[in-house]
Amino acid sequence: MQKKLRTLVDEVTYEDLYKMKADLDSGGIHLKKLIDGKIAQVENENIKVCATCGNPINLLTTRSYTLIFGPPDLRKQANFCAMDCLEYFVHNLKEMEKARIKRKPEEAKV
Repeated sequence: MQKKLRTLVDEVTYEDLYKMKADLDSGGIHLKKLIDGKIAQVENENIKVCATCGNPINLLTTRSYTLIFGPPDLRKQANFCAMDCLEYFVHNLKEMEKARIKRKPEEAKV
């Protein structure tokens, strides 16, 4: 659940509010560091790499595609920067599945 700044201020103790005010009055260095650190953390969590071409994808700003696949107990996730990368990945996935199905009858004979 995301909270608005106004709600967060209501939850801060009087002592912390006083510290924040003093920091803002003196230029806000500590508050700026705290906020910059949180922004960097969120941005780093949302930067992924395209599974096909390897380009970096920022999930917050870039239109991207995510494919979740695999058996229920071993789900995998792949991110893609564009529709053509997703199509290429799915095409190769289909080819691998066809090859696996062709090998299956041969393995049963052995």
